Amino acid sequence: MGSYISQDNATEGLIITEVNGAWKSATAAVLPGNASAYPSALLSEVTCVSTNNCTAVGTYTDVTVASKE
Repeated sequence: MGSYISQDNATEGLIITEVNGAWKSATAAVLPGNASAYPSALLSEVTCVSTNNCTAVGTYTDVTVASKE
């Protein structure tokens, strides 16, 4: 969970999954359709109510250049 800089020099959200103690390949967070081309996305918190039942939250910039949670 966090962010990375893409080839377009945009900050994108990053998700990394752990299964049975082993880390899987990282994937880009899917953003809403109103996200800016340079979304400054960041996943900042995660909570798990049980094993395999977690939610991550963060922020991104939309096309109006407003920060969204």
